[in-house]
Formats: sequence, C-alpha cells, structure tokens
Amino acid sequence: MSAWQDHVRAVPATVAPGGAPWPVVVQVRPDAYVAAASDRVGARSLSELLEPWCGTPKATAAPRG
Repeated sequence: MSAWQDHVRAVPATVAPGGAPWPVVVQVRPDAYVAAASDRVGARSLSELLEPWCGTPKATAAPRG
C-alpha cells in the first residue's frame, strides 16, 4: 500500500459486539461513501480496489544496502 501513500490512509477498525460482520477491506471515498469492499487481502486484491480510484501506483525503489 505504500505505493499509494499520498492518496490512501489505512485506518484500523473493529466491529462492535453483536454488530454485523464487515468485509476485511473497505475503501471509503473522501465523501464518506463506500467505493469498494473485499474479503480478500493481498497486494493484488488491494491493487484491484485502489487502481480504479487512485490510478496506477508510483514505482517504489528497493532499499539499498
């Protein structure tokens, strides 16, 4: 997700006891509407959720050393 760090903020959340289950990943637009949701987690699934809204991620350089 660091490729989109200038567009995306990760926010951990929990469901209240007795509440309805939520998908593992929920993408919320700035106007507070849900843009996408998924129970799949991984680099490919996150890319599939983020690219339509945030574009292709910036290339990240590998650490040297």
